[in-house]
Formats: sequence, structure tokens, C-alpha cells
Amino acid sequence: MMQDDMRWWERVNARFALVLSLALLPLLVVSLVQTRSLQEEAQGRAQQAMLGATLRASTGEIGLIRFAQGAVAALASAPAVVGASVQAGAPDLCGAAMRLTAAQVPAASLVAFVPKSGLMTCSSDGRAYDYSDFPQFLEVTSAKIPMFSVVRKGPISQTSVLLITHPVYDLAGGYLGYTTIALPHTQLDGVNKALDAATTGLDIPAQFWTFDAAGEVLTASTGLDAVARYLPASRPLAGFVTGPATVFNGKTPAGEDRTFAMVPMVQGQLFLMSSWDARAGRLATRNDLSPYLLPVMMWAIGMIVAAWAAEWLVSRHVRVLTRAIGRFAKGDRRVMVGNLAEAPGELRAAGSAFTSMADGVMRGEARLEDTIHQKEVLLREVHHRVKNNLQLIASIMSLQMRKAVAPESKLLLKNLQDRIMGLATIHQGLYQTSGMADVRADELLRDIVRQIVNLGSGGDRKFAVKVDAAELHLTPDQAVPLSLFLTEAMSNAMKYAGVGEGGRVHIAVRLVCLPEQMAMLEVENSLGSGIGAGVAADVAAGGGTGLGEQLLTAFAQQLGGKLDRVVTPDLYRLSITFGVRNLTDAEDRGDDPLI
Repeated sequence: MMQDDMRWWERVNARFALVLSLALLPLLVVSLVQTRSLQEEAQGRAQQAMLGATLRASTGEIGLIRFAQGAVAALASAPAVVGASVQAGAPDLCGAAMRLTAAQVPAASLVAFVPKSGLMTCSSDGRAYDYSDFPQFLEVTSAKIPMFSVVRKGPISQTSVLLITHPVYDLAGGYLGYTTIALPHTQLDGVNKALDAATTGLDIPAQFWTFDAAGEVLTASTGLDAVARYLPASRPLAGFVTGPATVFNGKTPAGEDRTFAMVPMVQGQLFLMSSWDARAGRLATRNDLSPYLLPVMMWAIGMIVAAWAAEWLVSRHVRVLTRAIGRFAKGDRRVMVGNLAEAPGELRAAGSAFTSMADGVMRGEARLEDTIHQKEVLLREVHHRVKNNLQLIASIMSLQMRKAVAPESKLLLKNLQDRIMGLATIHQGLYQTSGMADVRADELLRDIVRQIVNLGSGGDRKFAVKVDAAELHLTPDQAVPLSLFLTEAMSNAMKYAGVGEGGRVHIAVRLVCLPEQMAMLEVENSLGSGIGAGVAADVAAGGGTGLGEQLLTAFAQQLGGKLDRVVTPDLYRLSITFGVRNLTDAEDRGDDPLI
């Protein structure tokens, strides 16, 4: 696999960066955990600061309400209120207690005891009033617990007041009524204006309000009419009465983002909440990702530096070596490794080793090529001399034929000469293809047919020869016996063929490639009224025990093929079917005899 074909995760710089990132991962986790811890600590401090600012900004108002709550609780257990004298119609002592309490709470518009009948006769201003039809009276007498109530228009003060009530019981535990202190919101607004001058410590605008366990707003720095714009829209106030002090983000009914702080003042009874601008939310409930960017960036930079270091120190030099090795593997024998002067020592050593190896390979190849060339020259010379010797023998036999007198001797010498010339043709083909692992059988067979026809033609015999040979590559082990087989078959065909139409002997030679790596050589000649017709018929009928028939059988065995003969009134066909050896077996040449 070349480097250009690699996927990115298979490269050394990617793997080096991955390994280093895994090594730095514990440090990244520790950094993120520490950052998270610091962020939570800072967030907790900001929330505590906001809760403290809420308490500081409402200290006066809350102090006044809690003082009034304590005063009304003290009145509920005072003898002047609980004593029998009140029940006997002598309210002087009760009225004195109310006036004394009113003097202690100057902001109160009324301090009174309301019996369970609803007819108030004991108050700080000495007036009487029947509260029996008053809604808050029914609510307080039904609950019989300390309560806070808001009255938009008090029946006596004719203004909006905060009622702080406490139940009164006699010594036997019977319910007598309740004591109450009415704090006009105008007085509380005066306290709030004084509180606006106090700092919250955050220098951010805020609104404050108190509410009871039912979620009813008791007092508000913005006034009761305007406070609804700042309340949290996602959760009613009554939903906060059971929880601890908290800071949370939310939206107002108008959709404005605000930060809210809630602090219980009197557990289960009085609660304080503030609403802050969104800037305070970013301080108190900040939960962004910016503190985590630095450790992640350091981890990412570490991976980038590792990948760059692997690229600069290793990968680029390895690519130089890879390209040089790839060119050498493709046959380029110009050893150009490139500049490895800046490479690490190990890679320079690898480059030197490759250069030495390439030089050794090229020297070995040169020696091998020289040896092969010498062997090819010798082999060509052998085939050339064998062909010349065979041609010389054929020439000598030709001289002998001229001196021979008996027709039988001439015929015998002629047959031998044809076979020898066939062998010479074979060696000529091998001479021309020496040095190759295979032989073009189709070209070799055409040459043999042409030479045999030239030698056999003469006198009144005319041959019409047709050669149809498919391209076929054979090893020399098969090319030689196949050529000899064709030589003998052609000699027999020219010898025994009959004269057909046109006064010529028709001969057809076909070389066909068959499936499953098989091939077939077929020699066909015409049968007619000529002198060879009877002899050919005898051979086709199963005769033929002469030398030619023995040679054909021997060559077929050498090829490992199957002989087939077909005879019709007009033609005689001889064919051999054999398996084609793999060209990788070209050097596996046995020494089996041909005959």
C-alpha cells in the first residue's frame, strides 16, 4: 500500500496524535473537574452575595414586620387581653395595652383586639368597629393561627394596610379572638425609600417584595400594584414556601429575563424575594462553557503539535523513502532517495541501507542479465547449428536420391528427407524464439506446412493447402512433438491424398483452441480417384502399421493427446486433442524420448 492510498487514521502523525491525546486525556479530565469545581464555588459565592444583598436591602422593612409580629404575639398573651376584666366589659386595661404597643410601633395605624364576636371595643385609638362581616375576620377566626393579610382598603384607616394577627386563647384553652396590628403600606413605602439609599453590594437595579405561605404579596418596593410585572412567571409564589433559600433564573409575565433570589424570613410564614436585572443572573447563575475552553484548547493544541512533530520529523522523510522504493519496485533503477539530511538518524540509516540494497540488486540484475544473454546466444547457436546440420543431411540425401536407381530406394530416401527437413524447420523456429519461455505454435506450424508443401510439390501434383491456426502459446516441451506430429501427418496427407476437383490435392490444417485449456490440431486431405485413395482407405480402416503410423502414435503419447480419424468417401481427417500446459512449466523440460 502506497502512502497516498492510506486512510488518514493509518498515518503515523494521526496515530501519534491519538496516542498523545490519550496520554493527555487524564490531565484534561482533571483540568475540567477543577474548572467545574472553581465555577461552582464562584457561582455559590455569587448566589450567597445576592442573597445577602437581598437581606441587606430589606433589613428595615423585614425588621419592622418581625417587630410587629412579636408585639402582636406578646399582646395575645397579655393579662389585660386574656383577663376576665375584658370579658366583663371593662376594656380600660386592654385599651391601655394597645396604646402602649402602638407607641412602640409608630408605623402602625391600628393596634387592637378583635373578639370572636367581631365587635372590636379594645383598640389603640379607642374606637369600636364590628368586623363580623369583614372577609379577613372570617379567614383569621377560621384559621386560628398567626397570619399576615393584605387589606387594600382598611375599614378604619381607609388605605392599604398589612394586617399581622395572632390568635388569643384563655387560660382554659378556649379561643377568644385575635390581636392585630395594621401597618399602612404608605409607611412601609417610606421604609423602602430609605432602603433604596442603601447599597445592595452589586450595583444592579433590583425589586423586593414579601409574601406569606399562601403566596400573597404582603409588601413590595415597587408598590403592590406594580409588583406583578416582576414576579416569576414559571412558578407561583406559594411554590417556594417549602424550599430553602435559592437563586434561579426565570422570565417575568412580560417575557423579560430576570434573576430571582428567595429567602425565608419566618419559617412557613414570611418570605422575602428579590428580582434582579439579567446582569446579576450572569454573575450568580453563570453556567457557560468559556472556563472550559482553555483546557480543551490546550489538549487540542497538544494533538496538533504532536501531529505536526510526527509530520516534520518522520512522515515527510518516510514519504521520500517510500517514493524512492516505489519507483525502484516499478523498475526505475535510478536510485534517487532525496534529501534526508534533516531526517532523524534512524531514517538516514534506513535510506543508506536502501541505497546499498538497490546498488546490490542492480549489480545482481546486471550479472543475471549478462548470464541469461550468454545462455541465449549459446542456445541460439545450438539450434542454428542443428538446423544447418539437418539441412546438410537433407542435401546429402538429395544427392543420394539422384544416384539411386530403384524407385523403392528413392521413395525411402524422399520420406527420410521430408522428416529431416521438418526437424530442421522446428529447430529454425526454436532458434528464432530462443530466450523466450514459450513458442508461438500457430506461426511455427505455418512455416512447417509451407516448407513441406514446397518440398512435396512437383511434377503433375498440385496441392491446394489451407491453414487456419488460432494463436496459441506452447512450451518447447509441447511445441517440438506437435511440430513433429504435423510434419508426419502432412507427409502422409501429401503421400496418400487423392486428386480432387480442379486436378489438385486439397489439404486443410486447423489449430483450434478449446475450452478448459485444451487444443486440437487437425489435418484433412481429399480422397479421390488418385493413386493414394486406396492406401488412405486402408489406413482409415485400421491398417497402417508402418513407420509413419508408429511415429504419429509416439508423438501423440508425448503430447498426452488423443488421436482421432474420420474417413468419408471424399476426405480423410486426422486430429489430435491435447491439454495445453501452463507457461510457468516452460522450464520443466523432461528428457523423455520422443519415440
